[in-house]
Amino acid sequence: MFGLFGGADDRRLADITRRLANIERKLDALLRHSGLDNIAQGASADSAFDLPEDVRYAADVNEKIKAIKLLRDQTGMGLAEAKAAVEAYQHSRGR
Repeated sequence: MFGLFGGADDRRLADITRRLANIERKLDALLRHSGLDNIAQGASADSAFDLPEDVRYAADVNEKIKAIKLLRDQTGMGLAEAKAAVEAYQHSRGR
């Protein structure tokens, strides 16, 4: 039976898919080990409480831009995600 791409191409695609799955597992393990696994999933009400201490402090003293910058620097998170995470944290604190 012929695959979608044919013989060698199917094997290459299967190999790439397997390698990508291995990379994703390793990245997940690194994120869990570093404590960034919840933050990396995006800004949600649950992840807002897992923000690094210096980010929470900046948000608590109404230094929202500083908090967003710190979060982006520490996690590599995008601007929109970091802003949403900081705002969710501030909202949970009644700010």
